[in-house]
Amino acid sequence: MRNAKGIAVLLVVLLAGAALGASATVFYYEHQFSARVGERPPHLHTAREKAERLGRILGLSPEQVDKAEAVMSAHEPEVQALHASGKAGMDRILDQVSRELAAFLTPEQNARLAEFVADIKSRPFPPRRGDGPEDGGGRAKHDRP
Repeated sequence: MRNAKGIAVLLVVLLAGAALGASATVFYYEHQFSARVGERPPHLHTAREKAERLGRILGLSPEQVDKAEAVMSAHEPEVQALHASGKAGMDRILDQVSRELAAFLTPEQNARLAEFVADIKSRPFPPRRGDGPEDGGGRAKHDRP
């Protein structure tokens, strides 16, 4: 009789743990899904997000990030208009933005910018999530042969 009570308690604890684990898993995945609903596609970030990303990559000061945001904002209509027209148009805009950014970057930052732009140009267009140099660079996993 004593053994049966122990088994019953153990079974109840086991089932309670399984139920708790299952509900926590469902909650986690529901939260992940709801957080992504309405999220902008990975290639449609705001000018501020792009400037902050560039700031992290090039080591820009806050003032340089603000100036980079202004440059990128000024070219956002062009980017939107050319997005569908393909890689050649985007490369032209990248070149123009690079020339304008070069006016206030240090020589070291300009060299890093040139490497960054060359890396972007080497990838397929439009960019996909996980393609950035800070994400490990290169193509997304599903693009690899």
